Amino acid sequence: MNTCLCGAHFGDFFLHHEPGGAFFPNTEKEAGLISIEELPLKGVFDFDCGYGVGIGYFIFEHARRLP
Repeated sequence: MNTCLCGAHFGDFFLHHEPGGAFFPNTEKEAGLISIEELPLKGVFDFDCGYGVGIGYFIFEHARRLP
């Protein structure tokens, strides 16, 4: 889920497919604006969902990792 600075929760389908958007950076600088935080979860979780294949490797390579 994505959240706004105001606290609103919203879906991310359209964000994933918009060049220059939150999950479709076009440059290393844009990817560097994304923060990645690993959640301290353990166990197995079942989700009924879908996925798409995109440029995740680019985000993981250049995004800021939070402590």
